[in-house]
Amino acid sequence: EECGKSYRLISLLNIHKKRHTGEAKYRCDHCGKLFTTSGNLKRHQLVHSGEKPYQCDYCGRCFSDPTSKMRHLETHDTDKEHKCPHCDKKFHQVGNLRAHLKIHIADGPLKCRECGKQFTTSGNLKRHLRIHSGEKPYVCVHCQRQFADPGALQRHVRIHTGEKPCQCLICGKAFTQASSLIAHVRQHTGEKP
Repeated sequence: EECGKSYRLISLLNIHKKRHTGEAKYRCDHCGKLFTTSGNLKRHQLVHSGEKPYQCDYCGRCFSDPTSKMRHLETHDTDKEHKCPHCDKKFHQVGNLRAHLKIHIADGPLKCRECGKQFTTSGNLKRHLRIHSGEKPYVCVHCQRQFADPGALQRHVRIHTGEKPCQCLICGKAFTQASSLIAHVRQHTGEKP
């Protein structure tokens, strides 16, 4: 009515209306967007920070908010499997098969010299090498515990902050990790892991 925006769900329209009534009092310092709760603002701010704590269990792709991840999960057709012609691996998405095929083509820089494991990206190889070296460059500012992976540090810090960024879209219950949210959502849907 006021701005001409329309929504398919009345609940989303009601949330949007709060921006016009002044009920949305949490403003993003980066872009000025308004939110009705501090939790929604915090989730939104991940877009600006580049932080992507919500990972897809199927393909490993990461997202800055749980809604984007849930939307992405719908793109996986679990009935379709793309089989590698060189080995027994199968993939839900053809893009992941293409990435995997690099293992069979690449020799040298994307292969671990310690154990022979192969990787499709140099970043994944670099992370893997920390297993052998014991390097843990990511340190918790709260307790000085060290981590080999930035994602592991990020999840650990939530123990100290109490942050629960993974919220169930069905009932609103919040979790510290995406894996806990996925297990919880399965209780609603009845889906087996």
